[in-house]
Amino acid sequence: MTGASKGAVTKLIADLGPVCAAYMDEHFHDLPCTTLEVDEIWAFCYAKAKNVPEEHRGEFGYGDVWTFTAIDADTKLIPTYIAFQGEVDFAMLQKIYAGTPGGEQRYSPAECIGCRKESISGDPDPRRVSTSYVERANLSIRMGLRRYTRLTNAHSKKLENHCAALAIFFMHYNFARVHSTVRCSPAMAAGVTSHLWSVEEIVSLLPVEVPKKRGPYKKRAA
Repeated sequence: MTGASKGAVTKLIADLGPVCAAYMDEHFHDLPCTTLEVDEIWAFCYAKAKNVPEEHRGEFGYGDVWTFTAIDADTKLIPTYIAFQGEVDFAMLQKIYAGTPGGEQRYSPAECIGCRKESISGDPDPRRVSTSYVERANLSIRMGLRRYTRLTNAHSKKLENHCAALAIFFMHYNFARVHSTVRCSPAMAAGVTSHLWSVEEIVSLLPVEVPKKRGPYKKRAA
């Protein structure tokens, strides 16, 4: 598909991911975000938890991997996708599912018959307790990041590569993709950047490697 070897693509992901994560960490400060929706999305690395070999059971980086995402309801910026804590007004929306008569079905999720809002900390506004935006963002992750596609063998084999691919995805989402609601990139709406980035600009964040000078030729002994 790309005309490049699988190893070259994997190396690019592994190299560029941490650079993208560092760039967002450095520039996402003093943001205008006032209302954040937070949710989690499931994936797995190496193998599903039930299939992890005995020698790797309980070892970090094998089995279930949960990614926590936070999205600004106004600018659609995803300022963080690992964890979020601090002095905030925080409430939780708990969904209530109906029981399935024939047991849980593989492809048919249980019917949601209601939800319950629970205040966790601070003084949250009950009218703003919602996960609509962040759940739609999680759908974008599943549709745009192959590693999150269900029932395939495209899952990450290493946690480092999984995290790198996530960072590249969020860098592209925040800086290089026009959001249909705000009609610009989320980073532009939040005042982090003044223009829409290209993929080439994202890749240019990688430091330029200076080719090493080859040493003198040594004659091989007979």
